Amino acid sequence: DGREIVFRALGKLWRQDFKGARQPRRLTSGDWSENEPAWSPDGRSIAYVEWNDEEGSALKLRNASSGQETVVVRSRGMIRQPVFSRDGTRVAYRIMEPDSALGGAADPMGLYVIGVDGQDGRLLAPASGIAQFSPDAARIYFFGPPDYYARRAVTVRSIGVDAPDARDHAYAETADTGDFTLSPDFRWIAFKEFNQLYVAPWQESDAPVAITAVGNSGARKLTETGAFEPVWT
Repeated sequence: DGREIVFRALGKLWRQDFKGARQPRRLTSGDWSENEPAWSPDGRSIAYVEWNDEEGSALKLRNASSGQETVVVRSRGMIRQPVFSRDGTRVAYRIMEPDSALGGAADPMGLYVIGVDGQDGRLLAPASGIAQFSPDAARIYFFGPPDYYARRAVTVRSIGVDAPDARDHAYAETADTGDFTLSPDFRWIAFKEFNQLYVAPWQESDAPVAITAVGNSGARKLTETGAFEPVWT
């Protein structure tokens, strides 16, 4: 509802009213590193990731009112980027590539989906990032691994939650273009090119399209001094 914000500072998560009238307060009293909070669509729950060097990571779901928490899934790998489905019944997340400094090989890297009740969790596809669920929650949009030989530094793909049929929708030819973010109504795409933020119409077709501001009359520049990590309301 736009009234409150959760953010990370000093390795912990904090809550604050959006106007800044009150001092921020800790979301939890835990000792682990806390990262990447995500509100559920109805604002009643907060998903976030905990990390501990000895035990790995845990994806937690916290009741925003009562503070009651449940562990949705644990992994020796590093869980990242929890994203709720539009109906709030599922969470997509990513497991990073194994890192010898963080315990080495663990669960396979890629895009995962699981119910908020911790049931029906599974690996869907290799991924380098997560975008969002489709409006009907039937598909998850994500970023495929880069393929520089094919001039696809960033690729926007989608895959069915219950029918794993991956499709490519858009790509960037170089790493100078990225941070693709689809609007909730899937009518627009925001993207960064040479550190400036642009927005352009989004329409899916049978073949993937190249996203760029160069020579694109439909792309509108939004910034002058640079931008990072755009998020749609």
